[in-house]
This record gives sequence, C-alpha cells and structure tokens, in this order.
Amino acid sequence: MKKTSFLAALWMASALLFANTGLAAPEKLFVGYAGMSADLSHVWITKEAGLFRRYGLDVVPIYFSGGRPLMQALIAGDIQLASTGGITSVRAIVAGADLIIIAGYMNKLTYTFFTSKDITRAEQLKGKAVAISGFGTTSHAVTVLALKKLGLVPVKDVAIMQIGDQTARFAALQANGIQGAIITPPLTLLARNRGLNPLIDLTQAGIPWLQEVIIANNSMLRTRQDVVRNFMKGFIDGLKLWHTNKDKTTELLAKFMRIDIKANRESIDEAYEYMKTATEKKPYPSFDAIRLKLEMIAETDPKAKGVRPEQVVDLKLLQEIDNSGFIDALYK
Repeated sequence: MKKTSFLAALWMASALLFANTGLAAPEKLFVGYAGMSADLSHVWITKEAGLFRRYGLDVVPIYFSGGRPLMQALIAGDIQLASTGGITSVRAIVAGADLIIIAGYMNKLTYTFFTSKDITRAEQLKGKAVAISGFGTTSHAVTVLALKKLGLVPVKDVAIMQIGDQTARFAALQANGIQGAIITPPLTLLARNRGLNPLIDLTQAGIPWLQEVIIANNSMLRTRQDVVRNFMKGFIDGLKLWHTNKDKTTELLAKFMRIDIKANRESIDEAYEYMKTATEKKPYPSFDAIRLKLEMIAETDPKAKGVRPEQVVDLKLLQEIDNSGFIDALYK
C-alpha cells in the first residue's frame, strides 16, 4: 500500500473510532508565542499539561523569535491566536491590523536590565550597544524605558541592535557582543551568577504595564467564537495551574526553557515564584497600562493619539466566562 493510501486509511479509521464512540475529534488550533521566556510559557505549559483537551481542542503552540514575525503570521491567518507582548499587539491594532486583544494575563513588568561584567554604572554604557528582539516590540519599548530611567538617550547615547529573543540576547550579553539587555527569570539568577550586572530592576518601577496578552484575529473571533471560548477556558485553567501546582508548573517550565531542573532548581523556583505573582487568575488587561502603551506609540505614530483603550480590546468572552462562575469554581 502506498504511504498516502496508508495515511488516508489511518485518518479514516481514526474518524470512525471517534464516530463510533460518540466522541468528537479535538479541533486543531495553531497558537503562536513570541519567545522563549517564562512569561511567554503559559500557552505551551497549558498544552503540555493536557488542559486544552478538556475543552475539545488540540492546541499546537508555534514558536516565533519576537513579536513582529508573530504578528505577520497572525495577520496572514497562518496562526489563529497568539500570546505576545502588549505593546506589540496595541501597535499592530493602531496600524490597522484586523486584530483584537481578548485577555491580558500579566499586568506587571517582569524585566531587569543587565549589563556586561565591566559595566557597573549607567554612564559607562555611552557609545556601547544594547539588544532587543526587534524594533516596535515589547523588548524595544522596555529597553528604551530602562535607558531613559538610567538617564541615557536611546540611539544617541546607546546603540540599539535587533538580535532576537531573550535566549539570543542573553548569549550575546555573555559573549560581550552587546553590553546591555533586559532579562526575565529564570535567566536573571543565571545572569547574576555569571557576573552580569543588574543595573535597574524594572519590576520595582511601579509602572502600569501590559506585559503579555492573548490576541486574536477578528475574523476568527467572529466565525469561530465557540473555539475561542474553549481556548479561553483551557488557558484560564492553565493559569490556575500556576497558582495551585508548583511541582507540575516548574517541571514544565524547565522543559519549556530547556533548562536542567536538577542543576538549576533555584533559577526555576525564582522564575516560578515571580511569574506566579505576576500571573492574573482572571486575565483582564489593565486599561491604565493600555493608555501608557498608546502614549508611547503616539510618539512615532500619530494615529494612536485618538485611540481609546476600549478600542483595542474585546473582553466579551472573558466577561461571559467570568460571569458564569467558571473561574471562581476552578479555585474551590
């Protein structure tokens, strides 16, 4: 039998099995995430824990090295939903993309700005280079924020280079290919242990910040609302995992980050404790944080000046799920 015929027969047998047992085959859903960092691990961890299957979905997490390529894939319809930074999402919507934020599961900065071993003061960064994933992304916005708080003028005082996601930036910083980058747990402890300098801890800055969101294609939200609703239920179930099951979450977080948990237990524990604190049980985005994002975007895109926070979100499904008592019941 030819390979194609065999695969067709196998698919038919699977379909008949589900039909004969009265079970519907899980619906496949492609969901992007914009980097290999703990704050972007939630979709992947939820999938690995088998929680999306409870709601009839076969979610396939797709990795992207930063928010810009992810947005391009979402706009093109190559993926249906995405977990990514708030400013990247708001910027795309302001620019006219047919996208909408449906949840905000982190409303807190999770970054520390680290410098290379020989740089211990802000003024030493003048004439040096720092790294981001891409221009217009969350890493870009937060890096600019950090430099300004250090009294430096981005681009004029310090060059900004596009390198890639956090793993790539961390490697470049260790090799002294760059002299500064924002880092989140679990790499923060590794950075300190390897002699890199935490020049400013942005987690203590008290800035309203839409760190990570779930963003959808509007056409997906209109035509497959039941699928999006089920995704939201599974994802919220995954948020509960962070708040109630440390052992399972840290096991999966280490796997996601490709870190040996036995050799790096302290780093994984630090990441877990911080991300647990930053992770919302009810993933409503902060409107104050969205306003700040719009103000930042308006510096380079005048269209953002007339946009209200309500115009970049659609929280009807989240509110429906919340009002039904679903989220409260998870914690009983």
